[in-house]
Amino acid sequence: EGSMNAGSVSSDLPYLKMKISSERGSAYIVLEAGIDPEKLAIGPISGSIKIETDDPEHPELIIPVLGEIAD
Repeated sequence: EGSMNAGSVSSDLPYLKMKISSERGSAYIVLEAGIDPEKLAIGPISGSIKIETDDPEHPELIIPVLGEIAD
């Protein structure tokens, strides 16, 4: 296992609040995600979370986010 450090995190879903962290030399990135209820709407969810890294072989990780917000 190699090491990878997280640079930044973003999403095309405006109600997601996110924070990433990684320890130098670690093979793990920790992603904390929460929902801002004031921006949330009922209906389908389809988007992604993008994490930029310092790994030249994997400069970004794309995590799909799919679901449904029910009433």
